[in-house]
Amino acid sequence: MIKEVTIKLGATTPTDKQYESARADIELTYSIPDEVAIDLDKSMESHQYELRRARIMLKDALRTVKDELSGKLPDEVGKALKPSEAQQLRKLLKDYEAGD
Repeated sequence: MIKEVTIKLGATTPTDKQYESARADIELTYSIPDEVAIDLDKSMESHQYELRRARIMLKDALRTVKDELSGKLPDEVGKALKPSEAQQLRKLLKDYEAGD
């Protein structure tokens, strides 16, 4: 009886630049409860569900890699800082660059 399953997925796709490609790999491990592992149909249903989750995770990872290669910042970057904190950070970075 199988109790733990690992799904490994990887994908490579070309980017906008010539001779450049984006690569993403994910690994998803999930455990099957005993009552589900006994029934093969329930096990296959849970496997299909986890496989769909893994594919979505792979697509998100690939999209993130392509955005990083193109220089596009994720939407979440910088939103955690308050405006005053962002100004202080900019000032510190300017001072640091001026010191070099």
